[in-house]
Amino acid sequence: MKKLFILLLVVLMLFPFAAVVQAVDEPPLGSLYESGKMILLNLDSGTIVDELRADEPHAPASTVKMMTFLVAYELLGEHMDEVVVANQTAVNAGGTRMGLILGEEITIGNLFASMILSGANDAAVMLAYASFADEVSPVAAFVARMNQRAAELGMMGTNYTNVTGLDDVLFMRTTARDVAIIASYLHTNAFFMSYAGRAFINIPASNLNAARRINNRNYLVPGSSVHASHGFAGTTGMNAGMTIAAGLCVVATAIINNDTFLVVVLGAQTDNRVPGGFDCHRIASDLLTWASQNFSYRVILDHMTILGEVFVRFSSGSDIIVVVPSGSISMFMANSVDISEEFTKRVEIHDTELIAPVARDTVVGVVYVYHLGEEIGSLELVTRSSLHLNRWHMFTAGVFRVVNSGWFWLGIVLFALVCVAYVLLNARVKYIKEQRSQITVNTKRS
Repeated sequence: MKKLFILLLVVLMLFPFAAVVQAVDEPPLGSLYESGKMILLNLDSGTIVDELRADEPHAPASTVKMMTFLVAYELLGEHMDEVVVANQTAVNAGGTRMGLILGEEITIGNLFASMILSGANDAAVMLAYASFADEVSPVAAFVARMNQRAAELGMMGTNYTNVTGLDDVLFMRTTARDVAIIASYLHTNAFFMSYAGRAFINIPASNLNAARRINNRNYLVPGSSVHASHGFAGTTGMNAGMTIAAGLCVVATAIINNDTFLVVVLGAQTDNRVPGGFDCHRIASDLLTWASQNFSYRVILDHMTILGEVFVRFSSGSDIIVVVPSGSISMFMANSVDISEEFTKRVEIHDTELIAPVARDTVVGVVYVYHLGEEIGSLELVTRSSLHLNRWHMFTAGVFRVVNSGWFWLGIVLFALVCVAYVLLNARVKYIKEQRSQITVNTKRS
């Protein structure tokens, strides 16, 4: 999961304008057209499906609490059952609250849960105090740590001045892309996601407060809103909020057809035609539906694609074996993309001849795949089947090879010369013997 976040971070930071530009219907942006911001990603591949003013500054509203959670969790994650006492600063926090009372005792775990689901500002303030309890100004120290973590994650357009997201129009800002970075990071946090995807939780009674139900303010989570139309099937969680400067904001992750999407909507406006007026939820659900209907993983190259042939000597069957990719390459893209036009491949076969026996999946080369001229991946080329050795073929081929060898014919010539020399030598020896015999006979007669 860490490797996936690094991939997403690289895409979001190095390719800020890398939205997929493909021939699909226009995305349903609703009230975002005028001044809102948006970014939509496929988290599995790191593909930016679409974006709108994703790098322009915007008031963060409760998206701040994703960073508030991260900093507090890194400091307090091992102390969930520890009890803290609500102070006056937390009780006086404005905006959305879980209803802490001065002197109320509550566990750190319940503060986390309340902040994640409802964006409770009093819970956020208490987590800041608990994180830096030894500091003279715990909240200031906490905010400094928030900005440090933002810089470490590459959120270059973000500056935090408080832990709640309440408006500070002069100094506090973020961007849709930066929100996507922190959201992508938290998507790998099991504790955060276990609460962010719930419709509600029940907080038990405390020393000063009755038991209470905390509802999820991200109405895309099914069952979290009295308006059933807000819910979006497949939503796994995240964050929502609103302020005067930020407008309506929502961050959501959803799994649709086994694809995981992340959508960030900042600055939507109230729309009385939408139940409750929360146009951000309608826009987010429309964008998720649009993405799932117009984009998908498409196979560019698979193990069944024949990319060449290799000659095989001494095989018991065919003397040709086909080569195929060792695996598959797919890419998340618009369904309208013509793969044959935008993608090309280059095949390099290193071994153009093999000797039987040949095992299946024997590596013989490599294939490179390009999208609009840029390499996106490569695979080894392997044999699709196996071929056995034919020993008779091997023997006859060996004989044929020997017969056709220059050394063989040189040997024949040398052998012939030796034979001729032998015959001539024998004839010479015989002649000499006959001559000597004749001389001996003549000598005796005389």
